[in-house]
Amino acid sequence: MILASVFLIFVALSASQPVAPQFETTQQQTNDDATLNYALYLEHLEAAYYTAALNRFNASAFIDEGFPAGTFEYISLIRAHEENHVNLLTSVLNSRGAIPVQPCTYNFDGYFDTIQSFLTFARDLEETEFRHTMELLTQSLMLVYFKLQQQSQQSKPDTPLP
Repeated sequence: MILASVFLIFVALSASQPVAPQFETTQQQTNDDATLNYALYLEHLEAAYYTAALNRFNASAFIDEGFPAGTFEYISLIRAHEENHVNLLTSVLNSRGAIPVQPCTYNFDGYFDTIQSFLTFARDLEETEFRHTMELLTQSLMLVYFKLQQQSQQSKPDTPLP
């Protein structure tokens, strides 16, 4: 969760202040916006999933299932984080002049008949988002590294690239 938040902040900063804006092309802008919209799609999905589960189960249901007091509040906090991610990505896309993807109508029937099934799928959903976030972060960091190398080379044209 924390790493996903760090990634979203990194994406927001790098998207709003590219390393070498004079070299950014329309195609690169389109690719960046598509990547941000994909991340937004996943955040919409997560926010809707937690909202649907919290509408179905109340705090006493968690306690009745043997979970500690405060579990419902903790799940509510996770949902709030997902909603904040949606707001951040929507804001970044709007600031770039892109059209943010809208949430879908989700059908979670069968994904949380019980609190345990809700938590199991929530874990799977978070792990999937984490893997995708790590892939995007790795690609973003590689791009920043190569752009920095390019800028360094341009400032010292007689020095060969490593």
